[in-house]
Amino acid sequence: MFVQELEKMIKSPAFYLAIICTVILLMTGSLYQSNLTSEEFSTFDFIFSEDKEELINNSGLYSYDIIVREVKGYFTMFVPIIVAVPFVSVLCGEKKNNNTRFEIYRVGKNRYTLGKG
Repeated sequence: MFVQELEKMIKSPAFYLAIICTVILLMTGSLYQSNLTSEEFSTFDFIFSEDKEELINNSGLYSYDIIVREVKGYFTMFVPIIVAVPFVSVLCGEKKNNNTRFEIYRVGKNRYTLGKG
């Protein structure tokens, strides 16, 4: 039953929308702060900057640092909400169809509760 719920979440468009929103939030977070000017740079700044090589050389960042470094910004505030969207859409769809009682009758109350949780 849990596998079926997981398949419903992965096949829904809300799952892919959540992935896109998470990646955008990751890329907008502060990645590097200049010691001279205290200016903060995000991943978008590194990608779309005209003087990429100079910015990368001055920052001293490596790919390992970019992946492992803590992301500052709205990421920690909004990711729990974004991650819950695919689950909520599947759950609301079942409530709207009102098929819950038939499913409980088929699999049993305990198995239904454990499968949903």
